[in-house]
Amino acid sequence: MLFEYNDNAEPVFVSGNYTLKTIGISETRKMKGKIISAFSWDNAEDFLLKGKGYCIVINDNIAAWAFSAAISEREIDIGG
Repeated sequence: MLFEYNDNAEPVFVSGNYTLKTIGISETRKMKGKIISAFSWDNAEDFLLKGKGYCIVINDNIAAWAFSAAISEREIDIGG
């Protein structure tokens, strides 16, 4: 288990050995679930070309992520 919830329903990392990383091609391949970068973009390559995102990695596993779901000249919509 990478994290657990405390009494306030807030996630607490079990391991203090985590890294904040910019989402790259290897991270997009490790993301599992319905709301991943390819959800808002045509594919992972389109996201990497036009979008931006960050993830928390623990023991080579992605524990959490946030990424741009849409971008305009003046705004960015964050999803994840």
